[in-house]
Amino acid sequence: MFNRKINAKFNSEVFKINSELSKKPKRLFFWTLTIFCLFIVVISWFTLDSKWNEFFQSIPDLFQRFKEMFSWDWNDFLDKGSSNNSFFENSINSIWETLSMSFAGTIFGIVLAIPFAVVASSNIVKNKSWNFISRFILSIFRTIPAFTYALILVGYFGATTFTVMAALTIFTFSIAGKTLYERIEQIDTQIYIASQATGASKFKSFRTAVWPQISHHTLSTTFYSLETNIRYISIIAGVTKIGIGQLIDTSIAYDRWDRVGFLITILLVIILSLELFIWLIKNYIIEDKDFLLDKKEQKKFEKELRKIKNEKFISFYIENILCQEINNELKNLSLSKNETKLLKSKKLIIKNNFINEYKLNLINDKNEYLQIKSKSSNDLDLYIWNQEYKINIRIDKKYSTMIKMQTEIFKFKLLSSIKEEQTLKHKEFVNNLSVEQVLKNEPKHFIKRIILYLFLLSLLIYSLTLVKWELANKETVKLLNSHILQMIKISWSSFFTSVNSGGNNNAPYSVVYLLYETLSIAVVATFIGAIIAYVLGMLSSEKIVNKYVARFFLLITSALRSVPTYIYALIFLVVVGMGPFTGVLALIMGTIGMLTKYNRELFDDINQKIIFQMEATGLGLLGRIRYGIIAQTSTAAVSNVLYRFEINYKEVIMLGAVGAGNMGFLLNTYFTDQYFREFGALLLGIIIVTLCIEYISNTLRNKINNNSDLKWLSKLINIINQKMFISFKANEKLLNIEDKLSFSESSALYTYTNQQILKRAKVIKKEFNLPSKISWYLALNEQINNNYSLTRKSMNKLELQKDKTYILNKDIKIWNQELKKIDQKFHLFKTELKHKRNKWVKEVKQNSLKEIKTIKKQLLLTTDNIMKKEFKSSIKYIKQNTKMKITNINY
Repeated sequence: MFNRKINAKFNSEVFKINSELSKKPKRLFFWTLTIFCLFIVVISWFTLDSKWNEFFQSIPDLFQRFKEMFSWDWNDFLDKGSSNNSFFENSINSIWETLSMSFAGTIFGIVLAIPFAVVASSNIVKNKSWNFISRFILSIFRTIPAFTYALILVGYFGATTFTVMAALTIFTFSIAGKTLYERIEQIDTQIYIASQATGASKFKSFRTAVWPQISHHTLSTTFYSLETNIRYISIIAGVTKIGIGQLIDTSIAYDRWDRVGFLITILLVIILSLELFIWLIKNYIIEDKDFLLDKKEQKKFEKELRKIKNEKFISFYIENILCQEINNELKNLSLSKNETKLLKSKKLIIKNNFINEYKLNLINDKNEYLQIKSKSSNDLDLYIWNQEYKINIRIDKKYSTMIKMQTEIFKFKLLSSIKEEQTLKHKEFVNNLSVEQVLKNEPKHFIKRIILYLFLLSLLIYSLTLVKWELANKETVKLLNSHILQMIKISWSSFFTSVNSGGNNNAPYSVVYLLYETLSIAVVATFIGAIIAYVLGMLSSEKIVNKYVARFFLLITSALRSVPTYIYALIFLVVVGMGPFTGVLALIMGTIGMLTKYNRELFDDINQKIIFQMEATGLGLLGRIRYGIIAQTSTAAVSNVLYRFEINYKEVIMLGAVGAGNMGFLLNTYFTDQYFREFGALLLGIIIVTLCIEYISNTLRNKINNNSDLKWLSKLINIINQKMFISFKANEKLLNIEDKLSFSESSALYTYTNQQILKRAKVIKKEFNLPSKISWYLALNEQINNNYSLTRKSMNKLELQKDKTYILNKDIKIWNQELKKIDQKFHLFKTELKHKRNKWVKEVKQNSLKEIKTIKKQLLLTTDNIMKKEFKSSIKYIKQNTKMKITNINY
């Protein structure tokens, strides 16, 4: 009874589709994830020491600080004073030194990442152990904050440019290795295998068959890593007091915000220039000339498609439907000036007439709607059924809906024809691109790439000349080795206790608390940033708002995105001081910049037809946003939020190095104050939690994007469904239903039965004043004895008898005994079905084993390698087929 009541109360109402019972699919995953995320956000919010009042009160100071940052005194910048160089000269030297270290670190990191990526790729290296070891190494290095490498390397090489370059090399290796091996696993390996079959070595086969497929991606990854390194080098170099990081720290320390603003501006200009440089290289050097021409042709189509998609319905209707013939005539080049002028004036008249007619019809529809509404109390009179579009249209939306739907239908046809033409053009290009033509142009492409590689090599050699290649003295190196050994001897007590809580360590906060605080910063920042980014994404999409409004917000969000997160942290440090709240504010800005771009792309791809259909029914703006826009974009938006949360968690630790979070700050402090055992404990905690977050984030995003579960989760869900299906089938047998229902149909029937029993039990309890249990069983008994039909062909509603005399005269104990028999009967059916299922599974396994044994005997007898492969494939197929049969719910 308890299970049936739970099923009745916590399931949606059952309905009929073509006389078949059905019910809405459960959104268990969605609601579980939503409730869990909200719970985490609330807990995280109260964990952090929020300073919102202080922040809002300090906004005038923040604007004053911005004013100071861009009030540059060039005389001061150029004044050498008592030093050899002016601030401007030091800035340029530091920037150039920073770029050199970034470039050299990036190149060495990529070179180091390539062999690890190859070993990690299961389609190149077939040894799973080597795959796992390589991936594990890449994962571990990826979880360690970049500035930590600089802290350790300072002991070996001193505070030199080589230390920063080495730290950037490891950082690049960690972020590039994963993207490279994922790309290698997507390549076509047939050429690689065929090359080895001809007798070529693995190295030669890789160079000729694999490298051409990944070279473009490797170059793209190199430039992406270079941009990332430039964004974060100030933090990495800051802990070593080298380069631009030292200048920024010094300027902040002396409250010289004009200098800070100047350095940040130079950094942003370099980042934007680098993005432009990368775009030029990708489009004019990496891309072949022939493919570049095709790309330009494709871009023309994409531009036209984008223009049609974003065009407002009234202007599109006038331009492409009303004035279609005139536009075709205007394309005629032989027209005289007077004829062209006449056609344009005619077009203007049509446009003005339509706008006046449109406004008049809207007024008439609204008046008609108000008139009917005042006379009729029935809401259905306010709607009319449109047979062409298969929707109910509210009377005041008649004319506007007709125009919008006509526009969308015509727009869809036009877009389809353009896409078809685009596909044909590309196919034509590919078909005409002969081998001779490719080989003819190959020397030119080869020369372009050689020039690029020579340029990069020259830049690398020049960068290496600026690096100080020297080791620290023997005593320092020996001391650091002993420190590293101390790091390995982790202070386990610092995981759960601190010096303030009586712990035997030097930690002001326990590792668990710091990890929780860091997680809280990332959660709150991602949550607030994601909400703001979603709204800004709408405001920057031309499909949602006016194009001028969209372009204004697009410009603002692009500017926000170009500023590195740690720059925001430096600015907010002045307003609210050091601590977790500064990290929250900085990450909110970073989240807004990134997610607004992703959300705008989502909104640009929404189906406008759905929005117009909702508007036709009279649904308001908020309703259209809720059921039309959010419904179409929520899945992808949530996936993007999870990805950004993963990034934010890693960035919190980096921002801590500048004081915007306790974890990064203490990681730096532990090392400089020589609390190496506490340093090791904190580093281990970071590695474990970061790996867990990556795993959970990837799992959730796969579930959201592809609706794919992990193997163990799918297996668990299948086991639960099989157990539930036994109850559903027992319910069918109890109701004497002979139809072979599927899992979903049987589930719907079970829910419908329980909901009907629950409704009838309430009536019986109220009418006869009986206990809840007896009322429930009476309702169940009536369901069984009335022989109501619940088949797929027909569904007669149950008419329950209301014989008061019969019920009241019968002893409650007798009712209880009789109705317990029904419960026992139901459980007996369940047991029978369970035994039947187990017997069937056993038979399937036995038959499978017999088949496998027979094939194995044949495998031992044959000497033909081809036949051996076929036999092994057969065994594999039988195992997979057996597994599918056993895991199939609808047995």
